[in-house]
Amino acid sequence: MSAGHYDRNNTKRLDADWVQAQLRRPDARYLVFDESLKLYLDNINFWPHWLQSESALELETSSAPILYLGEDDTRVLCAVQTSAQLDNPTSTFTHLRAAVPVLPPAVAAAASHARSLFAFHKAHQYCGWCGSKTVSQQGGARRQCTNCGATAYPRVDPAVIMLILHPTSDHVLLARQPRHPVGMYTCLAGHMEHGESVYDAVRRETFEETGIEVGEVRFLDSQPWPFPYTLMLGCVVIAKSTHITLDRDELEDAMWVSRADVAKMLAARDGAMRWRRLETGRDLNKDLPLEQVQRFVPPSQAIAGQMLEAYIQRPNSGVFDFSVAEKTESRL
Repeated sequence: MSAGHYDRNNTKRLDADWVQAQLRRPDARYLVFDESLKLYLDNINFWPHWLQSESALELETSSAPILYLGEDDTRVLCAVQTSAQLDNPTSTFTHLRAAVPVLPPAVAAAASHARSLFAFHKAHQYCGWCGSKTVSQQGGARRQCTNCGATAYPRVDPAVIMLILHPTSDHVLLARQPRHPVGMYTCLAGHMEHGESVYDAVRRETFEETGIEVGEVRFLDSQPWPFPYTLMLGCVVIAKSTHITLDRDELEDAMWVSRADVAKMLAARDGAMRWRRLETGRDLNKDLPLEQVQRFVPPSQAIAGQMLEAYIQRPNSGVFDFSVAEKTESRL
C-alpha cells in the first residue's frame, strides 16, 4: 500500500484556484467512499468504480472535503465521500481490508491515502486549541482553524511490527487476536509511546504481550496502514527467552512456528483470504473451533506477510543471521 508513485504536487496545491481546476479536469478520476470509509468497488472486475469529475462532484457533502491526491502519467487522482445510495447492481461499498488483496498495488496505495485522509478530516472537525470549527485546505492536505488560525496536518501513528526469531532461528513467534479472521496468525505489533525509540518499543511490546525477552533488533522496512492512519515499522529480532506468557487482554493465542509450518501457512493464505467475501467482509470460518481451521498468515499486501515471505524465501539473508551481532542498532 505504499506503491503510490504519483505526484502529489505539494507546491502547486498551495493555490486554491489551481486545486479547484484540477478537481474539475476531464481526466480526473475519483475513488468513492461511504461514510464508514468503505470503498465503492466493482465486484465483477475487482476494481474501484471510478467516477469522472462531473458525477463525483455532485456527491460532495458538507461533512467531508473533496480530496486531491495527485496525478500520475494518465490521470488526476481524487476521492469523494458520500452518504448517497449509488445505483449500480455490480458495485458495492467494500471494506478496504477485504479489497486490498485484489487491487493492483498503485490503486491500493491511492485508496489507502484517501481513506486515511478522510479519517483525519472526520476526527479534526474542531480545533484542538480553541475548539472552533476547522476547514479543509490544499485539496485535503491540511485543516485550519477559522478562529485562531492553528493548522492541523494529517496524523500518522507509528507502530512497530516484529518478526521474532527463536534463539535457534528455526522458529518464529506468531500470534492472533480475537478480532482476526479465524485461523490467521501474524507477527506481534503495537503502537509506539512518547519517548521511545523503535527498538525500545519492540522490546516493550514483545515482553508485555508474550513475556518474551528479545535481544538485537534490526529495522527491515515500513508500510502505511490506513486503519485509520498508522505507519508500520517492520523489524526482525532475536529472542533471548522462549517461554510464552500471554496477555489475554491483547492476544488469544501465540506459539512458536517452525520454518516448514510457516511455509505451509503462506501457501494456505490465498484460499483462506477468499473466505472473507468481498461483498460483506464476512468470515465464513467464524463459527468453527480454532483447532478445526487451517492456519494461515496475512496476505503479501501486509508487511507481516512480506516479512514472513522473506524469512522463507531468503533464509540465508544476512538480516536473519544473528550469529554475528551488529555493533549497534543505530546507524548514526
